[in-house]
Formats: sequence, structure tokens, C-alpha cells
Amino acid sequence: MTDINHLRALLAAATPGPWSLTADDDLNCYTIWQPDENYPDDKNLVACVGPCEDEHAELMVDAVNSLPALLDRLDMLALVVANCENEACRGLDEGAYRGSLIEIKYTLRAALAAVEE
Repeated sequence: MTDINHLRALLAAATPGPWSLTADDDLNCYTIWQPDENYPDDKNLVACVGPCEDEHAELMVDAVNSLPALLDRLDMLALVVANCENEACRGLDEGAYRGSLIEIKYTLRAALAAVEE
């Protein structure tokens, strides 16, 4: 099982995203950049990947840019599942259980919509 807290710690220790990727023909590698908050026209170098390892560089950039939202989704889903297992679904008759599942479905949809905004 993936340790979500460990992944969050790795993200916190790394250069914050969003990252971008460009091919650097002079260095024969791909460079990964982070926008400079103080100078919008500048970028901060995060890493050089290469030579010719574009699939690795793309994976790193997309993972860093996507991982925070994915981890937030997992946290929300874990809360809903824990709620169902610990309270909402314990000892319910079939009708109440189905009603609880419908409520959980709408809660999940709202949670996912909030993460995607």
C-alpha cells in the first residue's frame, strides 16, 4: 500500500510545482523548470534529465504537477469509506443501507468536484 504521508513529505521537500519541461539541445538533455514567483519571465532549474530520456522527464513533471490533487482525492475517498465502515452502514437494513450508499455517492461527487476546481 502506498504511504500517502510519505508522498506528501517528498512533495514538500522537493521544489514546488508546477514544473515544465523543455528539450535543451545544447546540453543534450531535457530540463525541468519551475516558474520564478518574483520574476515572471524567468524560470528556476529543477533538474536535467538525459540524454534522450524524454519519457522519464515527462513522467517526473506530470507526476509532480498531478500528485497533490490525486493525494487530496485519496484522502477524501478514505474519509468517506471510513465513515461508511464506522458509522453510516453499520447495522442498517437494506433500504437504509441503499439510502446511505446514495448519500455517499453524492458526497464523493462533491468531494471530487471540489478537488478538480
